[in-house]
Amino acid sequence: MRRSITRVISRRLEGRWTNCIVLSDSGVGYVPTPKIGCSTIKNAFYELAEGKPFDKGAMRQLGYEDVHAYFSQDEYFHRLEDVRGLAKSYLFCVVRDPVKRLISCYRDRVVLRQDLGKEKKTAPILRVLGLPMEPDLNTFALNLRAYMFSNWLIRIHARNQTDFIGTDLNRYDRVFKLEEMAGVETMLRDYTDRPFSFGRLKSDGPKIALSELEEPAFEQLLRLYAKDYETLAPFYQREAIISEYRTAREGRKAPSASAGVQPAYDTRA
Repeated sequence: MRRSITRVISRRLEGRWTNCIVLSDSGVGYVPTPKIGCSTIKNAFYELAEGKPFDKGAMRQLGYEDVHAYFSQDEYFHRLEDVRGLAKSYLFCVVRDPVKRLISCYRDRVVLRQDLGKEKKTAPILRVLGLPMEPDLNTFALNLRAYMFSNWLIRIHARNQTDFIGTDLNRYDRVFKLEEMAGVETMLRDYTDRPFSFGRLKSDGPKIALSELEEPAFEQLLRLYAKDYETLAPFYQREAIISEYRTAREGRKAPSASAGVQPAYDTRA
């Protein structure tokens, strides 16, 4: 029976366990976070470990839907405080601006993959809350907690980055920004002494601009991801995304077509 990767990861995260993949030959370890290049890096880790690319067809016959399911095996989950000792040579993670990560989650998981239609319990919950199954970006952002509660797929991809990598970044030898994926590629080549390439990076679906967020939705995301912005301050500053957002909004010629459905309940708590 194929395991549900989202349920496996979510339940383990509840117990403060996290996904940590280590290349045994080189001692390089990676703690992944959804929507931050993890598909690309996991595929690279599989190829470096096994000497061949991940074959979806063959692996599905073994019960692994994709590379995420493969790396959801028990051996790849550990207590967060233990991951430093697992990577003998080098431990790294990759981070991303929290608001932009959520936009990426929306366009990939909601628009492109239509994850809200993949779980039976989602529709009844959203119906009770008066929320649409196909929300625009602002409705999704304003009601993010409700959409996360109703759907495991959304929950795993929209959780705070600190739920995966923790709040103590000193445990890592390097924290890469998403914009530094070329540096991750170079580091892996150096430590493994293997010629390989990430190839074409995965697309998140139709492009959606930061400026498409209306101000209430943008402010809501700042509140929900406050812990991430505090932890990731050396890499992504709250003030910087606010400045970028204001500049982007001022450059718009016309207001957004939808300000979104207001929150079904108080999400500021």
